[in-house]
Amino acid sequence: MDFGRDESDLSFKRRLKNRVKQIAYKHAVSGCKMIGVSEAVYEDLCQIRGSKAENYLVRNAISTERLDVPSVNALSLDPAHDVVIFGTHFERKGVDIALRAVMKAGNGLHLVVLTHRESDAVEKLNALSADWQSYARVCHVVEDITDVYNYALCFISPSRSEAFGYAVVEAAYCNTQVIASDIPGQNSMKCVPGIQWVKPEDADDLARALSNCYQIHQNLPMELQKQKTVQREYIRDNFGVDRWCTEILKVYGLLK
Repeated sequence: MDFGRDESDLSFKRRLKNRVKQIAYKHAVSGCKMIGVSEAVYEDLCQIRGSKAENYLVRNAISTERLDVPSVNALSLDPAHDVVIFGTHFERKGVDIALRAVMKAGNGLHLVVLTHRESDAVEKLNALSADWQSYARVCHVVEDITDVYNYALCFISPSRSEAFGYAVVEAAYCNTQVIASDIPGQNSMKCVPGIQWVKPEDADDLARALSNCYQIHQNLPMELQKQKTVQREYIRDNFGVDRWCTEILKVYGLLK
């Protein structure tokens, strides 16, 4: 539940409504143990329920087994130039920021927008730039995401809001570089080595990070592969299902 961390732009009625929701939520779950899936969610729980409530931080896990499977280049991506972003939630995912950044970065980079609603994405891209098709294309989301991650120059998540960066962790585990916006929830993944972090809603900063990805791919392929090995080992150790199960058992007092 999003209670709104920054309410400065909200009307008095909206702020009052959020406050009522917080009070109702606090009383409804007063006797419950609550788990935050990221630092940002955990901090919200502590703010709403108080420091004496039973609030716990247990980061969400990802199953790496489904990422360790053979993949195919399902979308005929160019590993030297194609930049992948999720765009079903167009504004929240920052597709507009991504398009501006790709245009600024040059180097022949091309944005690939994955979405469940292609016509909606096309309409919004048309509103952003009449020339967007020179810099981007829209594709339907694929079933096996490794068929995308393993063949892209990089995956980017310049999101305006996130709870937990599933896609960021999964992409970092696969054979691609990752760029993400430094926002609450998503920046819980800062512990993962090798991810480039950019300022939120800053197309210039994202463009610089994209150019860096291109240069690394072109000039430092061996270093990039070494980094991927480090990333995969870290993700297995820290975001694996086994670790998540251990932390959950601790919450219920079954392990110390």
